[in-house]
Amino acid sequence: MSSHSKSPKKIVKTPKYHRSVFGNTSPSNSIFAGSNGILSPNFNVVNSKSGWNSSNLFKKDGSKLSINKSKDRTSISITAKHSSLALASKSASLASTSSKNRTLGDLFNERSENKKDDEPRKLRRTNTSELMDRFIPNRQTTSGKLSIEKTKSLPSFAMPLDHIENQKNEFYQNSVAEACGLEVGQRILKFQPLPPDSKHNSTQNSTTETTDSKHLRRVSSFNSNFRSRSYISTNAAQARIKKIPLCPEKVLDAPGLVDDFYLHLIAWSNDNLLAIALDKSVYIWNANDGSVNLITECETIITSIKWSPDDYYLSIGLNSGIIEIWDIEKKSKIRTMKFNNFLRIAAQSWNNFNLTIGMKNGEILNNDVRISNHLIDKFLNHSSEVCGLSWRSDGLQLASGGNDNLVNIWDYRKSCSPIFTKTAHNAAVKALAWCPNQLSLLATGGGSACKKIHFWNSNTGIRINSIDCESQISSLKWGYSNGIGQEIVSTHGFPNNEISVYSYPSLQKTGVIMEAHENRILNSELSPNGTILATISSDENLKFWKLFDTPPEVSTDAMLTTADSKNLGKVMTIR
Repeated sequence: MSSHSKSPKKIVKTPKYHRSVFGNTSPSNSIFAGSNGILSPNFNVVNSKSGWNSSNLFKKDGSKLSINKSKDRTSISITAKHSSLALASKSASLASTSSKNRTLGDLFNERSENKKDDEPRKLRRTNTSELMDRFIPNRQTTSGKLSIEKTKSLPSFAMPLDHIENQKNEFYQNSVAEACGLEVGQRILKFQPLPPDSKHNSTQNSTTETTDSKHLRRVSSFNSNFRSRSYISTNAAQARIKKIPLCPEKVLDAPGLVDDFYLHLIAWSNDNLLAIALDKSVYIWNANDGSVNLITECETIITSIKWSPDDYYLSIGLNSGIIEIWDIEKKSKIRTMKFNNFLRIAAQSWNNFNLTIGMKNGEILNNDVRISNHLIDKFLNHSSEVCGLSWRSDGLQLASGGNDNLVNIWDYRKSCSPIFTKTAHNAAVKALAWCPNQLSLLATGGGSACKKIHFWNSNTGIRINSIDCESQISSLKWGYSNGIGQEIVSTHGFPNNEISVYSYPSLQKTGVIMEAHENRILNSELSPNGTILATISSDENLKFWKLFDTPPEVSTDAMLTTADSKNLGKVMTIR
């Protein structure tokens, strides 16, 4: 409808409308309110050389404009008899085309005091004090002079609270982490609050996973395969198979090796010293010069050995439930730790100065070797002998496997109960291996009634994938091969006594050594540079196999050397 329409118009009487604008530059023209409520230019104000003079201008409807000018201040007063001004009109009345030196205070110094009773209220101007307490102003309430561009109001459904609520959803968190290639729950600082409780029942069987868990496992597996190819090329696979040796690089005779699947009788240090337990004795074979040295002869059968993280000390577990710690350089025993149960210690794992041991009754004992009262914690959830223990490289999580077919994942800050207990294996779990390139990836292998390798995400407890090896699994090690990338090797007992190599994550079999030993393979260790695999068997042989290439991050200083190249392939004896 035109502004000149003769239809009756409601006039709202309000108190006088007053504004004050301060600045140093005088406007060349001004506008004031007409009777129809629209600001329109009705007159011009001329600037004289001597400055502004006080003047009053009137309009027929009684509207009045007063201008007063001093040396450093200009005051403009508007009195509107019928003040039903729209916000856009008010904004226009203040926007002078020549006000180049005006400040934020000049633009936002006034505030509307009028309210309409018959129309919905329009966008209201805010004063400076409401805007200057934020680094980013609210564009919905600021003038166009300060906005780079006009923005529309956010839709009603785009509420921050909805986004925050979604972040609490476990499936949402894991999906985002997988898409970004990050670890869920990854910590930056070492000292943290207690970890959250397990999202799943600790005794829940992995075969009864929730719908979200099953879906996330499929998404996780797909994303991993997509990032590093679902399958390796045929040429690369054939080239890899040709690199698998048919014969060992070296063979050492190991008479007196105890034929027990649950024991750990071999350990290889970063200084290239290989320790092996033969009955009641411990020997050190130096891979740098080929020398062999007897360290100790114990009173009872040795059931496990393990190097400390600094490679200075060797911990020896006995069948009588005693731990002896030896200084290898000095060939002296520096500590003996006795336990009340007098049960054999089949598994060990170091975490800085803490030595964690697995007992025959299912107890896991954490000991600080620096203090007299060495027992500092117990991990209780196994009902049978603990035959596998492995701390993650960052020392935050511990994996344990037992003769009760369980795999437990523990958080070092919450040892009262495991964060996850997995029951997917149908036999004893001795083989445990943390992936060196992905901290949350854990591989576990089952015994003769299981014959499967399972891959777990230790942060979520989800099983990522599995391999049916059709043979008892005694050990698992991660390696690297040029042209293939990440691989995992498994050693086997009955019935095949073989060594198998699989690419990861495609899980293609890239190599196999059939009948690597005459009898079942009991355990294995990798050389410091990750290229040579040492295996021991109940046939009393210690064999060395060149399986992998040097990983890109490993220097060649730790390469395995031998005393004499002509001794390669020659059978030697440790004793």
